[in-house]
Amino acid sequence: MWYRTLWKVAFLSMFLGNVYAQAPEKFPRTPPTRPDSHARPIIAPVFATGMKCDGFTDDSAALQAVLNSAAATSTGSGNGAVIMPPGTCIIDLAAHVSINASIWLQGAGKLGTTLKRKNSSNGGSVLVINSNGITLSDFAIDGNKGGPGIIAGADSISATGPFSDITVRRMRFMNSTNSDIVSNVIGPGIYTTNWLVEDNDFQNQGNPYASCVASIQCANVRLVQPFRVRILRNRSNSSEQFVLFGSTPGAGQVDVGENIVTNLGGFGIALAGGVLGASGAHIHHNFIATTSSDPDNLIDVAFWNDFTVDHNVLYHNGVAPSLERDPTTPTACIADFPPANHGEVDSNICYATPTANLNVVGISMGGNDVSITNNFVQGCSTAGIGFAVGTQGPARGVRIIGNTTKNNDHQSPGAHAGIELFLGPGAPNMSALSDVIIQGNDSYDDQPVKTQGYGIGIGLQGVRTRFANVIIEGNNLRGNKLGPLRNNAAPFSGFVIRNNAGVESAGPIEAPGFPSSGSALVNNTSCDVTIYVTSGTQLVTVAINGITLTGVSVPGGGAVSGPIRLPANQNITLTYAAGGTPSWQWIAD
Repeated sequence: MWYRTLWKVAFLSMFLGNVYAQAPEKFPRTPPTRPDSHARPIIAPVFATGMKCDGFTDDSAALQAVLNSAAATSTGSGNGAVIMPPGTCIIDLAAHVSINASIWLQGAGKLGTTLKRKNSSNGGSVLVINSNGITLSDFAIDGNKGGPGIIAGADSISATGPFSDITVRRMRFMNSTNSDIVSNVIGPGIYTTNWLVEDNDFQNQGNPYASCVASIQCANVRLVQPFRVRILRNRSNSSEQFVLFGSTPGAGQVDVGENIVTNLGGFGIALAGGVLGASGAHIHHNFIATTSSDPDNLIDVAFWNDFTVDHNVLYHNGVAPSLERDPTTPTACIADFPPANHGEVDSNICYATPTANLNVVGISMGGNDVSITNNFVQGCSTAGIGFAVGTQGPARGVRIIGNTTKNNDHQSPGAHAGIELFLGPGAPNMSALSDVIIQGNDSYDDQPVKTQGYGIGIGLQGVRTRFANVIIEGNNLRGNKLGPLRNNAAPFSGFVIRNNAGVESAGPIEAPGFPSSGSALVNNTSCDVTIYVTSGTQLVTVAINGITLTGVSVPGGGAVSGPIRLPANQNITLTYAAGGTPSWQWIAD
């Protein structure tokens, strides 16, 4: 037992020495504070001397005893502390070890102390959160996946109620057979509030008995009704899913950033699930790379309002069909179905491994008031950037500006575009899309064997009759397999298509029939045009949008006018007396 006494002395010296050693004597000595944003003084810590942590002894009862002791002495303001010894501490799930007061449970470092699920113990979780204001730090939890007698899924840490002010920091989670951190609390008006999960390592999470990818019920972090939650600077490798939230009215204000996720098998960060009503999400500066059979979106913002997804680097490596999903179901780097409203998708990078086996889109959105700006997308099996509106209702207010999308459409080369607008088929159908700006994008294919059908495609599939007020200008659309732009919308009210590199629009186009005198005719060609009018026997005067052009008239007798500018969606009125056969020529910009 000498090593245990030495350990206590050494650890106590380290714990208190760092605080006191450098303090000038003239200042009062103050106890340490918790490692979270609520700087609460710690009363004398309780050392878990009853825990053997030798890798063989069941330490469940000893850990529960010291937690109860700390709870009894805590003032309830989160200033109790329990410090566990180094080693591997065996925990029986049947013991239901729970933290029932606002305390800080700490180990000897995430490589020093490990709570390991006992062989043949099944059901429940390794630790149960049963209070507000709990901090867990500096130890590991081993879910013992594949261990003797392990035949059912179990969580590493689970909350039994809508608890708040929970911090999980500098932890290591490995071999979980369900979720690592979970709060499944549901119901109106109750939330998992003020949780901070940061600087943790997650390894080999996943349920071998009921796949998390199939059920979408488990992940490294699963918080069903989150409110003011931060998931920051964590690392996850070879896990089925990283973060799963749920949407419910009143939930939101989540921050997921600076995480590194590799060898992912399912969703990376999913806000989806539940019902419409959550709002406020910032997903930023994450690196996410998948396995070769990932069937899910890497970032999914479905049902969520007021979101920003920015500066993420995403590698969707899915090339093989997954047993959990129909391979024809779309998957994406960033997506939102059902639709999310009022958001920005900005400055993300999406690399997809080219494949004909899966329907992989780069960025696929479909809500109202959405901006997709300054992103880079390459190698997708269908569209690079798709705006897809479902049958449930119309969408409007879309900005697709400043993106680069290249070398996509590997599933059926030529069928899709780098940037694509789509209205879903089906009945009943209320899909429609209006008020769209597609501007300043580079959408091209520079592969030796081209696959990307068009730079921009409108209505390539699906419903084609409910597009309106779409501006497509200033884009570089050179070098695609079939052409720069394909517009299948009919009719296309309010379209403006101009000044796009690669679009051979300069030159004569088929002009509409010459209008009767005094009748306004709208330029519905989608292009700005220059018109030359040839008179009949009588003089012709010209008005644009009802305003007569001063000094512009065409003498009778077959005279030809000078150039008359008519922008897209503007109208022209020609006034003339009967006689002869007037005509005109239209030249598009």
